[in-house]
Amino acid sequence: MTMIWLFVAIAAIVLEVITVQMVAIWFAPAAIVSLLLSLLGVNEIVQIVVFVVISALLVIFLYGKIRKNIAEKSEKTNIDAIIGADAIAEEDFGGDVTGRVKIKDMSWKASCEENVEKGQKLTVKKIEGVTVVCAVKNTAKVN
Repeated sequence: MTMIWLFVAIAAIVLEVITVQMVAIWFAPAAIVSLLLSLLGVNEIVQIVVFVVISALLVIFLYGKIRKNIAEKSEKTNIDAIIGADAIAEEDFGGDVTGRVKIKDMSWKASCEENVEKGQKLTVKKIEGVTVVCAVKNTAKVN
């Protein structure tokens, strides 16, 4: 059983490195503990039970916490970084008429429920397809 536990531990680590999805990492510590039990001559049934219990406990108690920490530390990228950003109207638009806004030096197709004048400050609320949906930030204009 020693070689089996060694293989399981290595395979779990390699699989986790390849996928980076936190699917297999839980089995590596459990396999190492079972490997140590095997080296000590503990019964194979006990080794298997310890492997299953440790794997289950790691998943139950650590998976959510680790995933949450990873999600909190990740930065918004691409489209997500635009939501909540400031925008400047490049032309008059509003209601059923779309227009263009500038967000971080890039021009975007935009819509807004309210009427917008060129130079007006907006906030990006969401993205629908290739159109940013904006809301009027205030009445100030930028020329």
